Amino acid sequence: FRAEFEPPLKKTHHLDFLGGGEEEEVKSTSLGMVRISELSDELLIKILSFLPTKSAVSTGILSKQWEFLWTWLPKLEFDDYFITDDPDSILRFREFINKNLPLHKSPVIESLLLRHEDNLIEVVVNVPSLQRLTLEVYQRSSGGYVIVTPSLKYFKFVDFSETFSCLIEHIPKLEEADIRPVYSVSTIFNQLEHLKFGIYSDDWSKLLIWLLGNSPKLRVLNISIDHDPELDVYEPVTWSSVPECLLKTLETFEFKDYMATQEERDFLSFFFKHACCLTSTSIFHNVCDM
Repeated sequence: FRAEFEPPLKKTHHLDFLGGGEEEEVKSTSLGMVRISELSDELLIKILSFLPTKSAVSTGILSKQWEFLWTWLPKLEFDDYFITDDPDSILRFREFINKNLPLHKSPVIESLLLRHEDNLIEVVVNVPSLQRLTLEVYQRSSGGYVIVTPSLKYFKFVDFSETFSCLIEHIPKLEEADIRPVYSVSTIFNQLEHLKFGIYSDDWSKLLIWLLGNSPKLRVLNISIDHDPELDVYEPVTWSSVPECLLKTLETFEFKDYMATQEERDFLSFFFKHACCLTSTSIFHNVCDM
């Protein structure tokens, strides 16, 4: 007696991962099982992109195939989950950022978020291809960031430490910025089109006029003023030159937390006198503090 059996046929499946639009051809048995090791690196990277960065990095211990896959991710978020009670953890966080960001292999890093609440010492963000950067600092810190991102188009900086420093070397392509609160500014945004500005500074109007003077392409300006009675007494000032953006490009203006202080009235008088292209203006009173 002799019996002949055909081996299970292998089926070819075309996978469209989570509607990403790109199909991946893989082979499975007749039971429909697919081993993850058979998937291409491209598809594995797409899977990792849906994980928190910490989880994506930890997959590097699975095998040699996975070791550096996370370095191809186009979006990264580094939170202070890397920092523990160990005194050396802050140093490890800094070393991880400083060593790994320059080695990132993705042709373009679309976005990078760095958030921490501890006394972090200097971190260098050197990513020439980075397009969107968010920095968030929530506690007093003696350290700072050195930003080297010449391709940056969007920059958000949230700083509640009052002591943290941020040195931005060159961002000629920046189009949109969200900076709050602001204690000082030393950067020229010559390509900036959209600025959201939270100001916490004495003589804030001088700082703002200076910034407008260095943002000749600005179209949208949103500002809010953090009023502190302990700040120095305002001394009226006369501005000798008019920012180019007021005369040629600025179309939308929004002022939040307005309290009709003398400095605010002086600024708005100058602003509206020279803002020739405005099409939309909104001023919101700070009712709670009045």
